[in-house]
Amino acid sequence: MKRKHTGILLVLVVIVGGAGLILQKRNQSQWSESAAPESGKVLDFPVNDVAHVEIRSPKGEVHLAKKNGVWVVAEKADYPADFQRVSGLIRQLWELRPVQQIKVGPSQSGRLELTEPDHGANAQPAATSRSDAGAAGTVVELKNENDKTLAKIILGKRVMAKENGQETLGRFPSMPMGRYVLAPGNGGNVSLVNQRLEFDALPQSWLKHDFVKIENPESISLTGQTGPKHWTLTRSDAKADWKLTDAKNEELNKGTGTSFTNLLSSLRFTDVLPPDAKPEEYGLDKPELLTIQTFDRFTYTLKIGKLSSDSYPLSVSVTADPAKERAVSPDEKPEDKTRLDEEFKTHLKQLEEKAASEKECEKRIYLVPKFSLDPFLKDRADLIAKPSASPTPSPTPRKNR
Repeated sequence: MKRKHTGILLVLVVIVGGAGLILQKRNQSQWSESAAPESGKVLDFPVNDVAHVEIRSPKGEVHLAKKNGVWVVAEKADYPADFQRVSGLIRQLWELRPVQQIKVGPSQSGRLELTEPDHGANAQPAATSRSDAGAAGTVVELKNENDKTLAKIILGKRVMAKENGQETLGRFPSMPMGRYVLAPGNGGNVSLVNQRLEFDALPQSWLKHDFVKIENPESISLTGQTGPKHWTLTRSDAKADWKLTDAKNEELNKGTGTSFTNLLSSLRFTDVLPPDAKPEEYGLDKPELLTIQTFDRFTYTLKIGKLSSDSYPLSVSVTADPAKERAVSPDEKPEDKTRLDEEFKTHLKQLEEKAASEKECEKRIYLVPKFSLDPFLKDRADLIAKPSASPTPSPTPRKNR
């Protein structure tokens, strides 16, 4: 019986080994690798002619366009886009070079996520036929001002960091080291690149998220819908401590003024509403009013609406009246006058440009993260430092007789 079993095992080994050789040859015919050329790029297009960028993924799509020299997001009613991010995308694709070039058979395209998403009017079949395995990739298409395609690329599966020669896909999902890409107009060859190429298709993520930058505040006032939400903080100069107006032997919580100053200078939004959004639908007909006056003679009025999810609707108005003449110090030396005059003119020009830019923000309603505005919506009593409790005297030890 033992000799019979041994013979059966040997036959099975031969069969399995032969099947493995057949599969290996089949895979080699579908997946052959060659070293990347010393020169040459994945895409070749006139970088300065790009005027439209379209990104499509299974999660959505976004259309970026250059209008009057400014990049805008079409899905957000042409709100300005993040110039650094858009220009970085174009430059990164223009400079993209392969680490390896790979010939992929039709059955491999789905596994490498190199098929196009199905949604969108511009979706086209990929150069390789779609397989049911794997998810669709992300398509980036660059066009000129006449809407003619200059370049197109499909961003596929990410290549993760490796440990001891093995991919750590499951252990370190946030550590991609490269990506498979397919340029349909490049002979259908797949390239492996060492760039992460994280280009999402969410319109809100491509917005220019910094809007009003409130610097050097002199006073901060809240006028709320209830009596307790009425208070004003002031300071005499940029280095002085903040004081609560009408204080009666009251002091601010330590660090409140500094915290407010830092939050105002780094104010950001996550999304912008359509131009025809109705203020009353977002609680902006009965808002909490936050008014800030600065030492540069800017006044910001922030209308804060009804909290929804993790964001407050916010509208802003800006007035500016910077000083047009420099205050001359009594001990100013004649040799310093020219330099100080030039510095004042430069600063005045910067303030005027800042005012013009921030006035544009009055046209839209923004969604601002809850954590950025919650500290300002406190009742007056919550801003006051609580008196420390008097220590309880320790009992006098009894003397032994």
